[in-house]
Amino acid sequence: MFTTRTTMLRTSLAVASVLVLASCGGGGGGGGGGGGGLNNLFLQVVSSTPGFGTTNQPVTQVLTLSFNNDVDPATLIPGSTVLLENTNQGVSTPVAFTLSYDPGTFTATLTVTATNENPILPNQPVLAYDTPYRLTATNAIKSTGGRILRTFVLDFFTEPFNITATASDPANGSQEALIENRLRVLSQGPPPAARLEIATVTYNIDLDPATVDQTTILLVEKSTQVPLTGAVTYDAPTKTAIISLAQTGHNTTGGFASVAALKFDTDYQFVTTKRVRTLMGGLSPGQDLIIEFRTAKLRPPAPAPAPQPGAMFPPQSPDLFLNEILQDVPAASLGLEGDSNKDGTVDSGLDEFVEIVNLTSDYLDLSSHFIEENQKQSGSGNWLTFPSTVDPSSVVPPRRALVIFGGGSPNLLALDIGGSKARTSTRSSATHSFSNTTDFIRLRDSANNLLADFTYVSNQTPGVTNFDTLDQSLNRAVDADATTLTFEPHRGPPPPPATGPRFSPGKKRNGQQFP
Repeated sequence: MFTTRTTMLRTSLAVASVLVLASCGGGGGGGGGGGGGLNNLFLQVVSSTPGFGTTNQPVTQVLTLSFNNDVDPATLIPGSTVLLENTNQGVSTPVAFTLSYDPGTFTATLTVTATNENPILPNQPVLAYDTPYRLTATNAIKSTGGRILRTFVLDFFTEPFNITATASDPANGSQEALIENRLRVLSQGPPPAARLEIATVTYNIDLDPATVDQTTILLVEKSTQVPLTGAVTYDAPTKTAIISLAQTGHNTTGGFASVAALKFDTDYQFVTTKRVRTLMGGLSPGQDLIIEFRTAKLRPPAPAPAPQPGAMFPPQSPDLFLNEILQDVPAASLGLEGDSNKDGTVDSGLDEFVEIVNLTSDYLDLSSHFIEENQKQSGSGNWLTFPSTVDPSSVVPPRRALVIFGGGSPNLLALDIGGSKARTSTRSSATHSFSNTTDFIRLRDSANNLLADFTYVSNQTPGVTNFDTLDQSLNRAVDADATTLTFEPHRGPPPPPATGPRFSPGKKRNGQQFP
């Protein structure tokens, strides 16, 4: 057990310090000139590191003693004339150290060599955390002129141990945190493994898993300090605590009231309390570790600017764009290579998809927006009309994607799209599928303003005479780049390579997650 600091101990230290200072004839930084008379006949310690009354001595800092006169180095003997002791629980235990002396400054420097003092930092030459020590210089030490040292005794406390975060998600200080649990795929198996997480913190040291629960690690709304309901787990191999949100009704915006979600544009804290303990030494931190973040705002995307005379392409919203579409689902002869939504079946309409990428740090609300395409202008309806009220299925997370499949049952575990989102259209493959060769796909708001456009024409794409033979998606020529207005086959520029992924719904072209 580590000694608990108490008022009694601190008072004892202060009294001991005063007594030593009085005997040295000085205070604070030294006592060389305060006493006069007989004091000048003695060798004295005039300053030290740590100083008197120190209660937060860094465990890695060297110790020093400065004298009022030149010392005979032969009388500076570690463990004999100079002692360093661990005085935890009133038992004095010697601590090994080396000692060097600088005759130019009359200063002796003590460097700890003991590697068994600190269970938190095993095999390192440091002192223990939150522990009392005593440094003694005896009267066997003499100056080069033969003066005897007045015995010097210094009691001090080392700093308390504190846990630190080596990483966190959201990052400390983030202003665009996601409000919903994201699915973290750990392995596709077999069997597959995944977890839900709203926030994670990776620590600098192993925690005792038995002390990690909803009472020791909390997610709280900063303004109310009320903990949110969820599950807390600890991944020992990575030293990471994970919180998944389970509380519904916390966010009351539209359809979010029925799902587990944080509020938009709100400050939260991920708190690792002092009640957790480390695996080595069983030590609790001296203070809470707090990671603060703010969730992203919710707003509609900005409309496209006015068209410029002579422009080749229509203007589009500066906030989002269409990055990838699958209009030519790979042929049935290729088996499940055409199963873009990972539901175990291939359908020429249900496996089509549109990928919308959000460029901003805000949630973009697509309520009442719609996606049209060329074949559906005859009055048979839009390819997709989003709900008229705010809904989890109609928002695009910050710097991530919303991928919309023609139908089916998208398997999020197999898709592994992280914080991006997936949903399906409201139309059937029999009547609403994209043209494989020439079409346009456009996102518009409720006022019919154009926000994003994806137009493809087979005979106008260099190297491609017919998109119907590619069996792969079309992607921005520069992936996830809104300024790139040209598209090419997913595997590469025409003629595309014969190998590689045929599509990447909800992900970047190289298979990495957004952002």
